[in-house]
This record gives sequence, C-alpha cells and structure tokens, in this order.
Amino acid sequence: MMEHKDTFDLEEGQLPLLPPDTYGLRYVSHKTSLYNGTQPKLEISFLVTWPQEFSGAVVPRYYNVKRLLGTSGEKGGFVPGFRGDFLLEYFSLFGGDLTRLDRVPMSVFRNKTIVGEVITVTEARGRKRPEPLHYSKVAKLLYIDSGGVFQ
Repeated sequence: MMEHKDTFDLEEGQLPLLPPDTYGLRYVSHKTSLYNGTQPKLEISFLVTWPQEFSGAVVPRYYNVKRLLGTSGEKGGFVPGFRGDFLLEYFSLFGGDLTRLDRVPMSVFRNKTIVGEVITVTEARGRKRPEPLHYSKVAKLLYIDSGGVFQ
C-alpha cells in the first residue's frame, strides 16, 4: 500500500520576494523559451548587488521577443521585436548601432551594474495570486551605475 504525504515540496528555483524599489543589478545569464508553447520569451537573470541587505538575490527580467533562433534554453538565440521593450532598454543603456536584429551582443551586459526597478507580481493572467505566491521581477532597466563597474 502506498503511503500518502500531507505535505508538498516547492518548485526548485522559487523566485525571491523583495520590497519594490530600485536595485543595483548585475547580469548573470539569459535563456529563451516558449510561453504556453507559442509566445517566444527572453528571460535575463540579474544578481542584486545593492542594497547590501538584498545582495545575492537573483531576480528575472522577462521580455517578449519576435522569434527564437535554434533551440530554446540557456544562452538561446532570439530576434527582438523592433518596437519591444528589449531594444528600447538595450539602446537606452548601451547605445550603439545594430544592422541585424538577430545578432544582438549580450556581452555588453557583463561587468556592469545596471540600476533597475523591481516590482512585486501579485497577479498573473488576470488572476490574483495568494500572498505566499507573490514574487519579485525586474520591471525596467533604467541606467548603468557608473560607480558600480566591476573590474
């Protein structure tokens, strides 16, 4: 006879819950996926570098993208939408000139502290999330913190 547990384990990779505010963020990695099997997404993971109280937490920034290149997953290729948030934030932060949207260099994120606005997600797909299921995500990348460049 199989014994039933009256407890359950939370999914690995549970997202942190931070107070909504601006934080110093450092690029960790990026990955691509298909949300609901159809919507191409880019997720960039950022490490909180300041304030010290929350240093070490990892928060995601999600973007809709036009399409994925190759297989989805860690360091997956993607084509950002010309009018999307990714290119808007990318050029606001780093400037430059792109001739091909399928060759966006993610290396520019490395070794920089970016100030970003972190918010709390309290609902998803039009439904309120119970308080224990609230989590933090990066809503906007604002500017490069010139005092926080890593050597």
